[in-house]
Amino acid sequence: MVHRRHAYTGVLGLLFMTLIIAGCKGEDTNAQASKLPGNNPVRVKTCAVQVEGSARAVTLSGFTEPIHRASPSARIMAKVVQASFLEGDRVEAGRVLISLDTRDLLARKRQAEAACETTTSALKVARLNRERMRNLQKSGTVSNSQLESAEVACSQANAAAEGARSGLEELEVNLSYAVARAPFSGVIVRKMVERGNMVVPGQPLFIIEDDSKLRVIAPLGADLAAGIEPGRNLWLRIGGEKVKGTIEGIIPSGSTEAPGLRIQLIIDNNRRAFRPGTLALVEVPLSATDDRTITIPRETLIEKGRLSGVYVVGKDNTARLHWLVLGGENDGQVNVLSGLKEGDRVILNPEGAGIRDGKPIEEIAR
Repeated sequence: MVHRRHAYTGVLGLLFMTLIIAGCKGEDTNAQASKLPGNNPVRVKTCAVQVEGSARAVTLSGFTEPIHRASPSARIMAKVVQASFLEGDRVEAGRVLISLDTRDLLARKRQAEAACETTTSALKVARLNRERMRNLQKSGTVSNSQLESAEVACSQANAAAEGARSGLEELEVNLSYAVARAPFSGVIVRKMVERGNMVVPGQPLFIIEDDSKLRVIAPLGADLAAGIEPGRNLWLRIGGEKVKGTIEGIIPSGSTEAPGLRIQLIIDNNRRAFRPGTLALVEVPLSATDDRTITIPRETLIEKGRLSGVYVVGKDNTARLHWLVLGGENDGQVNVLSGLKEGDRVILNPEGAGIRDGKPIEEIAR
């Protein structure tokens, strides 16, 4: 029994030593395997995915018009004696444009001035007589009825003098209407009378516009109006030039035949580059959509049958295969609908570098 127990002990010891030696050989094998050329990190070029918001804009068609536009009219009946201007002339504020014949008004003015002098003199006499009657009445020399007559005569003379002065002022006002001046600096867009014409009260004489600033008016839908506020700047295209305009307001169309809203913008036109009545295109940007477009270079893709994918750099610096759902392609950039996110880095030309899933990599500058 003793010899048999020693035999068992020897066998167990030999088995234990064999396992230890085998383990050591396994470690050496694994260490050598890790040093094989196939598992060394591959130097690759990478790029980050590009993410862009898909902001959109709506173009509205409108027309330019002057902010200030005036059409002075005649206030008296008279003949035009001066109209020395032409359509298209640029005039300064206060310039005399039209003069009317005022000979009859001047004659009536002289009559009114004479009447004023007469009534003023009569008023002075009536006042002196009233004061004299008041003094005599205090001493008892004249009766109350005589004083009352003097008071009435003074009141009548005062009324006559006021009427004469009012008539003279009216003639002076009419004489001022005989001259039509430019109400502001601008350009004459229409001349409605010529020298020698007879004009009547209310008849338009000319139309003048101030084109230093223009207003652009365009129809606007209620859905777009909800996101637009006065004072905001928008881009406009007038002719072949792009200019910035400031929103003046959004107002109803004012027409029952064409109900709706319209947007009004103000643009500076100090250079007189734009003319009233021309077409203007207003660019109204919409809010950026929630969908964001991811694009990657075409050279990052690998294709197997109908599948397309890329190798993404993992956190452990290994290549990880991601299968993608692709959209359109433009100038070598492919839209990715699914499979990537912002911040991902993809490997360029993975097939040429011999990349496979799980392969250790080392990024180098592109």
